[in-house]
Amino acid sequence: MKRISKIAMFGFSIVCATSAVAGDPPSIGGQASISADIKGGIINGGAAEGGAKVTLKQSVASVLHGSVGGALQLNVDLKGGIVNAGAAEGGAQVDACQSVGSIGSDC
Repeated sequence: MKRISKIAMFGFSIVCATSAVAGDPPSIGGQASISADIKGGIINGGAAEGGAKVTLKQSVASVLHGSVGGALQLNVDLKGGIVNAGAAEGGAQVDACQSVGSIGSDC
């Protein structure tokens, strides 16, 4: 019974430690604003075969990490298209990351 309690406490400690590291979600405050006027298309896609792995990340006019405040104005005016794509086969790995008008990065 003591062993089960120790294992449970260890698992709980790991969960709590991970939560503490995760931090607060991104936020926008004050008079800050983000706007996007997109008159085209945004495409994010990929294909993988034979054990390959494709990881695609894309952000447009967004706050990915931290807090934004004050009078920041982030405007994205896109009149074309944004494409983030990847393809892999035979065990290859493709990592593609694209940020347009974004604050922070998860690349």
